[in-house]
Amino acid sequence: AERWSEVDLIVVTGRSGWGDDDVAENLICRHGALDHHGHALRPCSSLGLGHLGDVPLILLPGDPLSSWVGYELMAARVLRRWTSRSSLLAYPSERRVLTRKITSPVGMADWVPLAIEGDGRVTPLPIPAACPLSAVAHADAFTLIPAASEGVASGDSITIHPLTTRYEAEP
Repeated sequence: AERWSEVDLIVVTGRSGWGDDDVAENLICRHGALDHHGHALRPCSSLGLGHLGDVPLILLPGDPLSSWVGYELMAARVLRRWTSRSSLLAYPSERRVLTRKITSPVGMADWVPLAIEGDGRVTPLPIPAACPLSAVAHADAFTLIPAASEGVASGDSITIHPLTTRYEAEP
């Protein structure tokens, strides 16, 4: 516990899943605890929260897209709150009309990349099962589908977050 005394937060990336080669959980538990491992959030379901000694720990998936989403939705918000900033997402929000439906299983929240069309409406972009970061390289925005929802119908107005941070958008 002494070795962590000068650390405020530990962020670990990778080997967070449940396969034979995913060893982060065992290593963390040898020196601390992983209090919550596995979240109903796609694409970063293997996200974990725990501690080493008294120091909070966030375990991010190793997949680049999952890691980025997990960081933005969890770690960055914690850091902003600790530095007396808003714990809201760093991205502005606005309402746009959806061109195609988004389906989501009940019980699972979904982070969905979006393309903003020339007419201002938004189209969901697919995320392949392997979740490569390149799959969202052309995304202009994202939306979050709550775990209690089955998705959103085509033509509905949804809250989107353009991929420009609040800090980039401010003059």
